[in-house]
Amino acid sequence: NLKEYVGKGSGKDNITISGASSTITLDKINTGAGDDTLTVNASGSVTTVDLGLGKDEITVSGGSIANAKINLGAGDDKITLASVAEHGLKGATIDGGDGRDTLIVSGDITGSGDFTLKNIEVLQANSSAKVSYAQIKDQTLTLTKDSSGKLEIVATNKETAIDLTKLNNKATSGETALTE
Repeated sequence: NLKEYVGKGSGKDNITISGASSTITLDKINTGAGDDTLTVNASGSVTTVDLGLGKDEITVSGGSIANAKINLGAGDDKITLASVAEHGLKGATIDGGDGRDTLIVSGDITGSGDFTLKNIEVLQANSSAKVSYAQIKDQTLTLTKDSSGKLEIVATNKETAIDLTKLNNKATSGETALTE
């Protein structure tokens, strides 16, 4: 297990955390400036991620970033959540930083746990996406979808009032559903 990854400074860093059955532990990832990518395909823990200035991309697919503090830094960044492990986002904080940042959701992430979003401007649904209202409630978001996209926003308890004033639907196809 690595304790820290420090990037090349202003170059492009490509980091993949994967392992068929192993648990990966990494205390800190700091890439510095550059158009960096981080792909998480394993369970484990990452405590702090700082991707610095640039058009950065994070993909969590079948993995976990629970309790991580992620700062994408300034730039037009993308965060893709696809088939996230159960409780794989619980307690995480994802901060897009300055710029126009996009959260792309593929699949159902409602069971992945509540997490905090900061400075995310666009929510994009690919295929059939399902998020809980608690996961997005504090953001002012522009909704977009791919051509077959469907976004479902689920209230987590019957008393939750869903405030749609912070959602700007720019999608030209697909559907948005609210359920409880």
